[in-house]
Amino acid sequence: MLNALFIEIHLKVKVTCVQVVDVLLLLALLGAAAPSSVKGSPKCSNQANSGEIRPHSVAITEFGAVGDGVTLNTKAFQNAVFYLNSFTRKGGAKLFVPAGRWLTGSFRLISHLTLWLDKDAVILGSTKSDDWPIVEPLPSYGRGRELAGGRHRSLIYGCDLTDIIITGDNGTIDGQGSIWWDWFHSKTLNYTRPHLLELINSTGVVISNLTFLNSPFWTIHPVYCSHVTIQNLTILAPLKSPNTDGIDPDSSDNVCIEDCYISTGDDLISIKSGWDEYGISYGRPSRNIIIHRITGKTETSAGIAIGSEMSGGVSEVHVEDLHFFGSKTGIRIKTSPGRGGYVRNIYVSNMNLDGVGIALRFTSQYGEHPDEFYNPNALPKVERITFKNIIGENIKTAGLLEGLEGEKFLNICLSNITLNVSSFLDTSIKFNSKLFRYLCFGEGTVPENIVREPETRLLGLENFPPGDPGIHPLDMRSVKPDPTAVVVPLSVLVINGRHLVSNGNGSMNPLLRDSFFFYEDKGKREQRIQLSDGLPWDLPLHPPKEAHYNLPEKEAVLELWKAFATLRFLLVLLLKAGSVSWVSGCAPYEEKHDRNSLKLTFQISKKINSLGYEMSC
Repeated sequence: MLNALFIEIHLKVKVTCVQVVDVLLLLALLGAAAPSSVKGSPKCSNQANSGEIRPHSVAITEFGAVGDGVTLNTKAFQNAVFYLNSFTRKGGAKLFVPAGRWLTGSFRLISHLTLWLDKDAVILGSTKSDDWPIVEPLPSYGRGRELAGGRHRSLIYGCDLTDIIITGDNGTIDGQGSIWWDWFHSKTLNYTRPHLLELINSTGVVISNLTFLNSPFWTIHPVYCSHVTIQNLTILAPLKSPNTDGIDPDSSDNVCIEDCYISTGDDLISIKSGWDEYGISYGRPSRNIIIHRITGKTETSAGIAIGSEMSGGVSEVHVEDLHFFGSKTGIRIKTSPGRGGYVRNIYVSNMNLDGVGIALRFTSQYGEHPDEFYNPNALPKVERITFKNIIGENIKTAGLLEGLEGEKFLNICLSNITLNVSSFLDTSIKFNSKLFRYLCFGEGTVPENIVREPETRLLGLENFPPGDPGIHPLDMRSVKPDPTAVVVPLSVLVINGRHLVSNGNGSMNPLLRDSFFFYEDKGKREQRIQLSDGLPWDLPLHPPKEAHYNLPEKEAVLELWKAFATLRFLLVLLLKAGSVSWVSGCAPYEEKHDRNSLKLTFQISKKINSLGYEMSC
C-alpha cells in the first residue's frame, strides 16, 4: 500500500440514458460555477442565480395539466419538456408550475431548463408503482441498492444535462412515500425504491428554495455530477421512514450544500461513491464538497455521514456550522471490509449538538454487500480527519469508534470539543458480538493539535488475551503532574491482590511509558500512581518485581486490572501531551453499566514521540 503517494486512475464508464426528448449536447457550460476547492477556500463562490431569467417560459397548464391532486399529469409534464427542448440553443426556457396539487408519474428534465414551482404549488408523486418505470442499476452499484436487478426511476430525473435549475418560491415536491414504505416493510417490493430527485452525469446544477417531502427512498441524489449547488431547502420525512436520506451526493465533485433544514428517517446528508467492487471499478470519487449551515434531526442515523457506499473514495470535504438535535449521531464515517476506497481530508468545524446519542462515530463493519464477488481484502483507508469546535449538551455517548484490523485510522485530529454527557451509554445501539467484543466510547474536551496514528488496530479490542475478564466503564481525565504521586518503576502492579497485567507471550508494548493515573472516590484522591518506567502489556504474571497497593474496597475497585487494560487502550487513541481531556472506556458486549463506579485519571507524557507516532495535524 502506498502511504505517501496516491495514484488515482479513474476508469469512467459512460452512463447512457434513454432520451424522452433529443437533448443537444453543448460544449459551453452556461450554469453554475463550481464551489471553490476545499483546499483553497471553505466558501462556495460564484453560485448561479436560481432566479435567472430564461428567454422563454410556459406554464404546465398550457399542456393540459390539472392541479386537483387527482388527475394524473405525467403526459403534460413530458409534453411540456418536449416542447421546451427546442429552446435549448436559444438560451433555455422555464417551466412554470402554478399553485395547485399536480399529481404525476416520473418525468425527465432537459438541459438549460428552469423548473419553477410557485409558492402554493405541490408536485405529487403517483402512488402507483407503474408510474415509476424500471431502469438499469447504476454502474457503480452493479444492482439496485435494496434488491438485485433494476430500480424504479426517480420522480424527477435527468441524465447528461448541463445548466439545470430546480427552484421556486418555496413550492413543494411530495413523493407520497408512505405506500413505498409499506411495501418495503411487507417485503413485497420487486425493485429498489425510487428517489424523489436524481440527476445523473450532469453539470451546472442548482436546486434551491423548495420543500421536499416523503421521498420513497433517498430524497436528492446527484450521481456522477459536477458543479452542484443545493441551497435553502426544507427536506422532511417521518423520523421512522426507512432510508429517506436527505441529500446524498454520490461520485460527484464540486458540490455545495448550504442553508438547509432536514428531518428524515435516515442520514440527513450522506456522501457516497459507489458500492464494493462496482464502485472500485467505476472509480469516480466524491470530492471538493462544501457543507454549511445545516440544521436537522434524525432519530435513526447521522446528521452528516460518509458512506457506507464509498468505494470510489471520498476526499476534500469541508463542513461547518451544523446544528443537530434529538438525533442518534452527529457525524458518522461508515466503512466495511470489501468497500476499498478511502475517506481522507475531511474537516468538520462549528457543530452544535443537543440530545444526540453519539456525537462522533467511526464504523468499520457497516452494511451489506451487493453480491458474493466482493473482495473482503479490499480495506478502506480512513485518514486525515479533523473535528474541531464542537459543543454538545445532553449527549449519551461522545465517541464510538469501531476499528478495522489490518488498516489503521491515521491522523485523526480532535480540537476544542466539549460534550456534556447526560447518561452513560446509548443502550439502543445494537452490536454484533462476533465482530465487536466490546463497546468503546468517550466523552470530554480535547485541545488543539491532537493527532492520533493508532497501532495495528484502533478499537479492535478482540486482540485482548483469551479469557480476559472484560473492561468496565471508566471516566478518564487529564490532570497536571502530581509531585506526590507514587512512582512505580515496576513491570507489574498489583492492587487489592489483582494484577494489572495479564499472562501473555512476553511481547513488549510499553504504551504506558511515563504515564500518570490515580483512583479517586467522589473527588477525593485515595491513591496516586505514576508509571514512570514503561509498563508493558504482555508480561509473565509473576516477574521479579511487583508493587502491591491496597485501595478502598468500594465495589472491589472494579478490578483495576480491567482499568489498566482500558487505560492502555485509551493511550492508543490520545497521543499528545498537555491538557488532554477525553473520557473513554470500554465495556463487554451487552453488559449493564454503572457510570459512577470508577474514575481513573491519566496524563500522557510529552515523550510520546518516542513511540513513533506522527504528531503533525
